[in-house]
Amino acid sequence: MSDIKPELSARSKYWIPRHRYYELKHFCLQYPEWKKQIAVLKFKMEAGGDVGTVSGSKKLHSRPTENLGITLGELSGKVSMVERACMEADRELWEFLLEAVTHGYSYVRLKTLCDIPCERDMFYDRYRKFFWLLDKNQ
Repeated sequence: MSDIKPELSARSKYWIPRHRYYELKHFCLQYPEWKKQIAVLKFKMEAGGDVGTVSGSKKLHSRPTENLGITLGELSGKVSMVERACMEADRELWEFLLEAVTHGYSYVRLKTLCDIPCERDMFYDRYRKFFWLLDKNQ
């Protein structure tokens, strides 16, 4: 997990309440699960078989195809929201930010494994900006 403080000074330009930060952080940590669910749903659509249900979806027995489309749309919207906020936070570092916020990777881990092209302070500034943007867009 990242080693960022859970709450900034209220004077910070990217301040959000501590518990809102935790809420957004846990929202983002669901990203890998959403991506897997999207892949399963798309496979089911292409296979044309029983669409059934996916974890977390509401099953409408009388309209399984419609249910599939709604669930796919909701999951895709969440994935899009996280990716868009990463890109808005920094066009050059967005993929590193995405790894950090969706897998809980710290700057040190990203620097070691991926050789992230910025310094720690700049990275965490963009990290905070990401959560601030996500809070404003949600």
